[in-house]
Amino acid sequence: IEEEKYQTNYTGMFEGKNLIFITAEGFDAIAIDPEITPTLYKMANSGFTFTNYFQPLYPISTSDGEYLNVTSLIPKEGVWSFKKSGKISMPYGIGNIFQKYGYITYGFHNHHYKYYDRHISHPNIGLKYIGCYNGLEKKMNCKHWPNSDNEMMQVTPEYYIDSDKPFMTYYM
Repeated sequence: IEEEKYQTNYTGMFEGKNLIFITAEGFDAIAIDPEITPTLYKMANSGFTFTNYFQPLYPISTSDGEYLNVTSLIPKEGVWSFKKSGKISMPYGIGNIFQKYGYITYGFHNHHYKYYDRHISHPNIGLKYIGCYNGLEKKMNCKHWPNSDNEMMQVTPEYYIDSDKPFMTYYM
């Protein structure tokens, strides 16, 4: 009965559902268009929309915002927090949490897989991490800059989409 006090109308709403989590670095609302990006438009205009939030600017790198997104921890100022987290236990990292419920968990980034030491931090939070030069280059062109987010999104679902298990997939 003690657990019941922590229940809300949303408790269990997404149980057994798949999750695709996207950190859209450098995202601008101009990309949301009903004709050009209909899926993104639908995602932005239905379901849960968070309009009252605070996003601080972290002075170290993009990795700080990513760290906050997938660990719910605030990065330490002046330190590469995600890189340092690769050396400690992260049982509440997003992938580790979903794995406890039987999910397969992936993380993708269309840049060099060692960038920001994601090859250390991402497996530590429970993601099978794939980037350029540890597998993604077999599926897409990783030899130019910037690499295509669209191409990455087209070639990676084959890793998880036909699984008989629910999946949680993270895209940077």
